[in-house]
Amino acid sequence: PLALTVSPPTANATQPGGDVFVEAQADPLSPYVQQQVLLTVKLYFAVNLIDGNLDDPQVKGAVLRKLGQDGRYRAQVGNRGYNVVERHYALTPENNGTLAIAPILFRGHAMDANGGGLFFNQGRAIGAQSPAVSLVVRPRPAAAGNDTWLPARSMSLTASGIDAATRAQVGEPLTLTLRLEAQGLGFEQLPKLELPKIDGADIYPDKPVTQDK
Repeated sequence: PLALTVSPPTANATQPGGDVFVEAQADPLSPYVQQQVLLTVKLYFAVNLIDGNLDDPQVKGAVLRKLGQDGRYRAQVGNRGYNVVERHYALTPENNGTLAIAPILFRGHAMDANGGGLFFNQGRAIGAQSPAVSLVVRPRPAAAGNDTWLPARSMSLTASGIDAATRAQVGEPLTLTLRLEAQGLGFEQLPKLELPKIDGADIYPDKPVTQDK
């Protein structure tokens, strides 16, 4: 039989200056309902890791989507150098009120200097967690009315294919392309694009093409 003594992590092990720590930052901290929040998670480690796993954020009452690939770089914190893994998420609150982002956990093993060589070195367990993050989600403003709610960072609507110089013939079709782009919204949040009725012409819309990127 084997007996193990499990000790709690030291106080400085999960704070800046320790061997490993995790940061989580959200922007903005007071979004409107259905407004996209950028969540940035950074893992700092100043030891040689054998393995490790950084959990995804756990959030109830919001849609979470990972953005792009992890970034990796070196950074100086105080008098100590760290390797950094940076990860981005898009978080969309579904309801107004307080929204809690639970601490994000990292668990792994670091190379033990007294482990007896690389091949037999199973390392020492190491872990950290970020501070919890709390968002205050504001309701949709009354001034927004009953139209489609679009809390985007920016929006643009363009039309191409027909302009004032276009020559038209009776019975021949013309193609007009409408393009709606919104930064900070999913395509499922955007309204359907429709042309108003045009006297003397028939309108036949194509199937819309949607994309998130």
